[in-house]
Amino acid sequence: MLLNIKRNQLNKRHLRILLISVLILLFPNLSFSHSEIPLIAITQIVAHPAIDAIREGASKALEEAGLKKEKDFKWIYKNAQGNQSINIQIAQKLIGMRPKVILAISTPSAQAIMANMKSEGIPLVFGAVSDPVKSKVVSTLEKNAGTVTGVSDAPPLTAQILLIQTMVPHLKNLGVLYNPSEINSVNTLNTLKHHLVGKGINLIAAPVVNSSILLGAAQKLVGQVDAIYIPQDNMIISAIEALIRLQAQHKLPIFTSDQGSVQQGALACVGINYFESGKVAGEMILKILNGEKAGSIPTHFPNSVEVYLNMKVLHKLGLKLPKFEKLRVIPLT
Repeated sequence: MLLNIKRNQLNKRHLRILLISVLILLFPNLSFSHSEIPLIAITQIVAHPAIDAIREGASKALEEAGLKKEKDFKWIYKNAQGNQSINIQIAQKLIGMRPKVILAISTPSAQAIMANMKSEGIPLVFGAVSDPVKSKVVSTLEKNAGTVTGVSDAPPLTAQILLIQTMVPHLKNLGVLYNPSEINSVNTLNTLKHHLVGKGINLIAAPVVNSSILLGAAQKLVGQVDAIYIPQDNMIISAIEALIRLQAQHKLPIFTSDQGSVQQGALACVGINYFESGKVAGEMILKILNGEKAGSIPTHFPNSVEVYLNMKVLHKLGLKLPKFEKLRVIPLT
């Protein structure tokens, strides 16, 4: 009798081990631990000071909340290096890891996550997405039942035009480099056209479908325009060095939408503080880690914008610092 009981117990034990082994084989991401450290997965389309600042700001927000990497959360970061195929592969890999939350920095990165998300329901926080609705990252900017929220970097085009007109008073023709395959770029171009109506400024758009033709497209604008404006376009911004050399060679002012490009050598921009924007994204991540639904957090838009001006470039171009009555100027050296 005792022998039969022991046999039954042994069989049940073997069956339990066999069942766990089968579950692990079928569901490699399955966890049996109730104290598993939450994973935060970050994807960004390209390395650039503005985009990097979002990531750094998010990390800082978690740090300021008292959380420590590896102890309180795990942090994995992937960069697509401007390659859309790699961007999709990264999205698929990160979704497969079943993180607690995904931070997607840039419109292409957020779109790739959305396109590859099926029924996983992983919360998504986006950053540096100019138009979250038109890019179909969210259906509404308000609270909703979805799993997506984030921070927008919508360009303040009215202030941007005022900046360009103030610094280039003889402005008649404005060149714009844009990527027709990136929705941020196209939306900004169309909005800019609307804002320029009645201002006596002719807009000359130069499409750039890949980085290899960027310099050629910019060179065609030389002699036709009085200044060049670069919208929030990841592919073009990632090759800003070539445009900065063109600016110096032809003394053609280049205006951008982000502080990072001005620090690298563009003349000026009206933009947001991307590091602070990243901190807001980090605060959203913290709320999600604490159990709040992503959809219950409205999309955040920066409350203020500032002029970032490269003083060295200003002097090299032979320009004078004008008075800005409505804009706060932060000189960069």
